[in-house]
Amino acid sequence: MTYINIKIKDWINVLSPLITALATIALVIVTIIYVRLLYNQNALQQDPILKINPNEWSIKGKSQGVFNLTLYNTGVSDVSNIRIFEDYFVPATDNPLALYRVGSYVVIEDQRIDFLEKGKNAVFQIQFKNILEQMTELLKDKKGNQYRIVRLKIKFNREIDKKEFSFNQFYIIAGSGDMLVGEDERGTLGLGVIPLEQIKRTLGNE
Repeated sequence: MTYINIKIKDWINVLSPLITALATIALVIVTIIYVRLLYNQNALQQDPILKINPNEWSIKGKSQGVFNLTLYNTGVSDVSNIRIFEDYFVPATDNPLALYRVGSYVVIEDQRIDFLEKGKNAVFQIQFKNILEQMTELLKDKKGNQYRIVRLKIKFNREIDKKEFSFNQFYIIAGSGDMLVGEDERGTLGLGVIPLEQIKRTLGNE
């Protein structure tokens, strides 16, 4: 009997560290799963948020018609399949406002970013020197406002459930085409030239 008791104690001594290790591993796995479930729940309760150069009312270009912009993921979700569409407009008439599209219209995105983790950012570049020349030609005989508008339409998917979201960012092209001026705190686009809501109403869901 004593011999058997010794054997049992030996097995307990051998198995005890193993059982402790397995319990620790199981606890870690459960904790990871729990944290992931909390993250998923939180991510699904809030829409993802992307911003282009936040807190920068004006942006200086690298050269005429060439700008490096930064897309920030400030929300709680990772996002993917980010498509960036560029559109350019000049006013055809001022009152009522009518906008004329400049350049080619294509249905595919101008640029794509495959994935952007929450809290991270990605740089992309827009170039419109040739379009700038077309804008100048179209506006040379126009009376009244001669502003030039850039609209960036951003479409993307929330990574966790692939739901699609989108937003528009508008800028006025200022100077010789080496400055972008965005929306100010009053909701006016480009040095008080035009209310942003007026542009949104004019373009509608285009």
